[in-house]
Amino acid sequence: SCLQAEQALLRQARAPGSELSMIIYSPGGSVVAGAALLDVIKKLKDAGHKLNTTAIGCAASMGGYLLAAGDNRSIGENSLVLIHRISSVIGGGTSEAEDQDRMMSELEQEVLPMLLEGCTITTEEYMTRTEDGDWWLEATEALNRKLVHQII
Repeated sequence: SCLQAEQALLRQARAPGSELSMIIYSPGGSVVAGAALLDVIKKLKDAGHKLNTTAIGCAASMGGYLLAAGDNRSIGENSLVLIHRISSVIGGGTSEAEDQDRMMSELEQEVLPMLLEGCTITTEEYMTRTEDGDWWLEATEALNRKLVHQII
């Protein structure tokens, strides 16, 4: 679905400086695919496009990062955002597991500022709240913490 979202955004971006919209209904997914979509979003924003993101139902895991990428962020009244540490299924021997763990840590450090930019969640709070698992935010908390700009 990240590839489909990339294609849809690129179709919307045909006119220079156009306003783009992305509706997010996601239980989460591939960190690598989501990071690729974030790269496309950054490229489009650098080219002068504005992005509106809306979470409907659930913006979990990478879905929360995609929500935060919007210039104007909205959330449905009964929707949730899930924030947690980046993870992957680790396979292979010890050295492969260490490589994957290192890659996930580096990726988290790269994309975390995108999630926290403009909101009131600090890096320290993120690290503490997600140390032992998931952090679910209801729409009101997402608004109060400025992760979104409005509840729809």
